[in-house]
Amino acid sequence: MPQTAEERRMIGAEDILGGEIAHWEEIVRDKARAVSEMALEVQDLKNSLSVFVGEYNSRVGVFYAKIDRLNLHTDIYRHRIRRLLELGVSNENAMLVEEEVEKEFRQRMEEVKRQEEEMNRSSDEFRASLSRQERWEMLSEDVRRRIKILYRKLALRFHPDKAGNDSERQRLHEIMAAINQAYAQGDIDILILYVEQAEKEDRLKLETPVEKLERLRQDADKLTRMLAELCDERTKIRQTGTWKLKCEVEKKREEGEDLLAELTRRLRNEIKQKEAMLEDLVGRYKKLMGEQKS
Repeated sequence: MPQTAEERRMIGAEDILGGEIAHWEEIVRDKARAVSEMALEVQDLKNSLSVFVGEYNSRVGVFYAKIDRLNLHTDIYRHRIRRLLELGVSNENAMLVEEEVEKEFRQRMEEVKRQEEEMNRSSDEFRASLSRQERWEMLSEDVRRRIKILYRKLALRFHPDKAGNDSERQRLHEIMAAINQAYAQGDIDILILYVEQAEKEDRLKLETPVEKLERLRQDADKLTRMLAELCDERTKIRQTGTWKLKCEVEKKREEGEDLLAELTRRLRNEIKQKEAMLEDLVGRYKKLMGEQKS
């Protein structure tokens, strides 16, 4: 049966629309590939930096935290001695000085406590990362490759920048946190579950050709922004002092030197000096109070 002019026009329009969809699908595929590769690179940088920070804090940071506590107590005892000499040594004035100490040094006390808790938490995470690293190294090369493929797919699918509203963004943040943890631990089963979830959600989507074309254009814009943000994030990581220290430590390690061990030795000596100084101040304070009692 011959086609009418209207039918030919509609078929021509469909062909044009189909060509546009194919064009934008190719653009989105290329951008998605670049974004997923960059997302994997950035996450590897973060994982590597996290392990280094844990090692640094467990080997060096704990000593800096101890020095901060010693400095705090040294300043407190200096304050006690100075104020008692100004006010006169008595039990009443000693109580007044303790109130001053509580008020003046409260913020520093809280900061030292927070820092110590952070060092302990970081040390625990580092020890956990060692076991994760052992697990990762035990995986076959094929499994590691599959994990990276899965992660690239998931980092693209669940990136928070793909959210259309705040609640969706929060949901994607939570999902990506779980995916990042699974990737760091080499847990392929969890990654597979998220891939299956993504495929199920995608199958439920119903789009007209016009809606699909509009969605592809929006995806292309989002992917362009995502790639720019990931590139910026990679640059910022590499510019941090922590990353530069990590690179220096690794360079020295390759040369047979342990930079962190050298830092630790210096800090141990500094701690001994500060402990002796604090012990002297405590002795002076006790002597003052003892003279008052006598």
